[in-house]
Amino acid sequence: MSMLANLPEQILTKDGMKSTKDVLAGKKAVGIYFSAHWCPPCRMFTPILSKFYNDLKATNPDALEIIFCSSDQDQEAFDEYYGEQPWTSIQYGATEQDDLGQSFGVRGIPSFQICNVESGAIIDTDGRSTVMSNKDSPVGALSKWA
Repeated sequence: MSMLANLPEQILTKDGMKSTKDVLAGKKAVGIYFSAHWCPPCRMFTPILSKFYNDLKATNPDALEIIFCSSDQDQEAFDEYYGEQPWTSIQYGATEQDDLGQSFGVRGIPSFQICNVESGAIIDTDGRSTVMSNKDSPVGALSKWA
């Protein structure tokens, strides 16, 4: 079963709602980022992940897309936190948020799990460590995610 089966049909981009299928078209991998505004470790990791994502996009735009899956407690906190992030997101309050957390076995946040877009298979259950190990050279993570 594809781990991406629980993604909503549309996701929030910086340009509004778009088809998930269209956003992921041509991408090699997708990272599902489980995080929240109220979580100190999340607030520390998000800027690192943002730089990693932007650096990777600059050299290999089709390597990775990230989808934020919020554990925020209200729309205002979500809006503020997502405003700091350069990637896509599941719309706040969407039923798929809980389904994704369960299907990926998320027990704590931040959690960053990478899937192959084509097969939907998980290729890295600890993307956070992979990002931290490759934060100065994002292309190094690609060998693990290829």
